[in-house]
Amino acid sequence: MPAAHVSDLSLREQVGQLNQRLKGWECIQRTSQGWTVTDVLRREVDRWGGLGALYGLFRADPWSGVDLESGISVAERADVAALVTEYCVQHSDHGIPPLLVEEAPHGHMAIGGSLFPVNLAAAASWDVTSVREAAQLTAAELRASGTHLALLSGLDIARDPRWGRTEECYGEDPDAAAAFVTAVVQGMSHVPGVGVVLKHFAGQGAGIGGRNGSSASLGPLDLGDLHLRAARSGVLAGAVGVMAAYNDIDGTPCIAHRHLLTHVLRERWGFEGIVMADGGAVDRLIRLTDDPATAAALALRAGVDMSLWDESFTALESAVDARLVDAEEIAQAATRIVALKHRLGLLGAQADIPETATPATAETVTSRIAQRSIIQLSTSPGALPLPGGTIAVVGPNADDLPALLGDYTPPIAGDLGGVATALRDRPGMAERVRTPAHCRGRSGTRWRVEAEDLAVCRAADAAVVVLGDTSERLYSTEFDDNGAAIPGSAIATGGEGVDVASVELPAEQLRLLHEVADLEIPVVCVIVSGRARSLTPVLERADAVLFAPCPGPAGATAIARVLTGESTASGRLPISLPFADGVLPVAHNERLEHFHGYADGDGRSLPFGLGGTPGVDEELLAPAADVTAEDLCSGRTLTVTVRVRNHTDRAVDHGVLLHGQRQVAGRQRRKNELLAFARLSLEPGQVRDVPFTLGTEELFARNAYGEPAVAPTHVLLSVTPGPHPSGAPGVHVVSLTGQPRTD
Repeated sequence: MPAAHVSDLSLREQVGQLNQRLKGWECIQRTSQGWTVTDVLRREVDRWGGLGALYGLFRADPWSGVDLESGISVAERADVAALVTEYCVQHSDHGIPPLLVEEAPHGHMAIGGSLFPVNLAAAASWDVTSVREAAQLTAAELRASGTHLALLSGLDIARDPRWGRTEECYGEDPDAAAAFVTAVVQGMSHVPGVGVVLKHFAGQGAGIGGRNGSSASLGPLDLGDLHLRAARSGVLAGAVGVMAAYNDIDGTPCIAHRHLLTHVLRERWGFEGIVMADGGAVDRLIRLTDDPATAAALALRAGVDMSLWDESFTALESAVDARLVDAEEIAQAATRIVALKHRLGLLGAQADIPETATPATAETVTSRIAQRSIIQLSTSPGALPLPGGTIAVVGPNADDLPALLGDYTPPIAGDLGGVATALRDRPGMAERVRTPAHCRGRSGTRWRVEAEDLAVCRAADAAVVVLGDTSERLYSTEFDDNGAAIPGSAIATGGEGVDVASVELPAEQLRLLHEVADLEIPVVCVIVSGRARSLTPVLERADAVLFAPCPGPAGATAIARVLTGESTASGRLPISLPFADGVLPVAHNERLEHFHGYADGDGRSLPFGLGGTPGVDEELLAPAADVTAEDLCSGRTLTVTVRVRNHTDRAVDHGVLLHGQRQVAGRQRRKNELLAFARLSLEPGQVRDVPFTLGTEELFARNAYGEPAVAPTHVLLSVTPGPHPSGAPGVHVVSLTGQPRTD
């Protein structure tokens, strides 16, 4: 069917199917008679005899300029989608509808869309089930709106805390990312007619200096072992598309990387979906080729099927005339796009549209993820729960809901109160919480200590100091062509385009903490951030420290419940936190080295996996000592059991991480590796055995294609992160006998 459709299209119409040049919010307008299409859309459809895809029809945020007043309401979405689709079909000789494409990195980025915690918070919860549910809820909302493709972050691995987009990652570990990416794709796949495009492929989290889109200096093994693992899992789970990243790998831009986009993705993994360019990425190739036609040909021949906001792909007809690309190659890409439209039901009988999930359902899931994402880094006797008396809540993020939401967030209606408001709403707290009169709207680069901040603390019996970052974009922010905030125009200290040179907290924030700590009252510090920060001064001065990685709209309540003792913090760090600025790289799975530490500072970090539920401990039971590589390759598995004990008198949730080290002959070992993880509930005093079933995916090392194809000689197992010296308590060794695979 798709090939027959494409053979009927002229070359120009085929090129039109490859183009996603327009921004959807520019294609419709509200009039006194309702919504109507604009001349922008009319000209594009006339030019190509149809439309391949339309990005961001419902997008609402400062970059688009769409706000609560001017945007498309939830009730209007399906009608607007039908309006645009009908126009494109009626003005196309072949009646091929466009794919409607939307951003949905942690919920639909549209007015009224359900909003969930960012990926970093989801990873901190270690709750794959809830993340899968959130994805299904998002897909149902997208489908009810008439959307076909969801753009989802998740392939990037956070390797440098200076990178502003760390919050979009499922942490620094590829195995964790693979599990969450799989869950997201599975969740969305429950809804017919919605497909997932995963971004970004590949290595974007390894950019030099933590700079967005910069070169990734990666050898083939590190590329496969760290940065292809999640992508392969997402493809196998059923993703219908991947987005090629901005960065280059050892000099070759991902957008022009034929080995990556064709050999690995299609020939090695069997991927049959589409490859989409990141926004404006094909046009960036003009710097390498000097003209749009050559840039377009370079991307197409590498394996890119569809552009995003690019002008270069409109020059593909000229590229054919100049013999830079064959017409058959354009037809091949058009066939993939039309095949996807057929797969999603655009070319046949439409699947029934499910009802939009009720806000209560989405609210339950977002609250659960938020609650489980809060991490207790330290505490002292009497600090948590908060003591009696009055409680001062101060700091840049003291009562600022947008700071909890992360980047890629639509405008939010209603009260924008944060931690202080949520704490007042807890039972018995309304009269106890004190804040400065001007507590909101001071986050990010706007923050300065004011006299009233300290005055409120002097009059209080204890203080909650809420520090950290915000990824909030104001409508006054200036943006790059691809929607990234331009530093200097933004209040944001995190998110896309906001990379930092230092991972220390800003001096003004530390000044507040020191001055409050000098009052000699109990101080609990809450760090709200979507990146790793050096928190050594905070740990030294505060009586308790909580880390909240952009936990979303329910995050303030989740934090407040931990502060009052209604809930326990049970999250675990999905990233390592350096002890000092300049301690880079810091990830738990960097390779072992003969290094005795920096001469001028502490080279340690708060380790990946730190946290968990207070009062719960874990014991790794001795596994079978040996297993053959051949048995594992034939599908047999090894079961490893962790015994978990709840020593508290309350029911709790807890995340269990199984750490290890895959020891491959001739390959430099990593300090630590995550093998598996699980989330469980425990009754008061309960002891539970948690079995982990380990096969090649968990025990084998990865090859240059991200495949588990290299059998180690030994695998070290532990419930605490390594590196572990030989014979360390609680560490067990599994020997893999037989001939190892090395392909």
